[in-house]
Amino acid sequence: MLFLCSLSSGVHHVGPNAGHSLFTTENFSVVYQNFQVGKNSLSESSGTILTLTSIGYRIGSTKFVKPGYVPSPSRFEYDETLLHSLARLRRGDARLLRRIMRAASAFCESYHNSPALDVNARILLQASAFEILLDLPEKAPRKEFKNRVEELCARAGDRRISYVYRIWGQKHRESRTVFGLWAERFYQLRNGIVHGDSLSRRDYVFRGAQHHVLIAAHVFVACTKALINEAFRARSRRPPHSDRIFWGRALGDKKDAEAGFRTEVDWAARLGYR
Repeated sequence: MLFLCSLSSGVHHVGPNAGHSLFTTENFSVVYQNFQVGKNSLSESSGTILTLTSIGYRIGSTKFVKPGYVPSPSRFEYDETLLHSLARLRRGDARLLRRIMRAASAFCESYHNSPALDVNARILLQASAFEILLDLPEKAPRKEFKNRVEELCARAGDRRISYVYRIWGQKHRESRTVFGLWAERFYQLRNGIVHGDSLSRRDYVFRGAQHHVLIAAHVFVACTKALINEAFRARSRRPPHSDRIFWGRALGDKKDAEAGFRTEVDWAARLGYR
């Protein structure tokens, strides 16, 4: 839950200094160290498939070095509104909360900063997270994925884009918003990985500007908040979240900054004008 709330806070940061405020899975990993009262030594246990225990460390003289790829954010930041709304779901819609937590767990596994996790594994884990979050059906999950992402992220009046995609070698043309187009390209990449297709670097970058792994974080957070808003509306309560996700340059981006998916506070919605 804390990972999800920190991820939600992190998608708001853009620019060269964004890294000072971003968290990855490593920041929420648990380390187990064992000691006995009255003794001056401790041991450490690690490993998932095979648990390894190292003993004989001296308390007061042993230093455990943090791996270089683990981020050191300048301060702990998290989305307090999201944390409170998730807590309220315990009483209002526990089933949705369980689904969000299962999906967040899968997404968390994709967000390790360690180079040991392959990019294909990240994509598949993120695709699995969306399947859980959006409760995709076994029949035509690709179409439902595009539909749900558009329903939860797009707004009335968003420009529609015509594009071509293939299913079983046959070409199909449709018109969707940039959210539907991203969902199509992301699921196409997921299928390519599953079926062992030959993929190039550009297949992992949407519109030649932003990596799918980074976009998935924006869309996952946006879909999660939209689902929570739907649950609150169903109980005739005011939706707690007012962020907006869009494709373009965020306020504060330099003029030469590349476009991408951005997340900002929709102040009109927060103040009740939308």
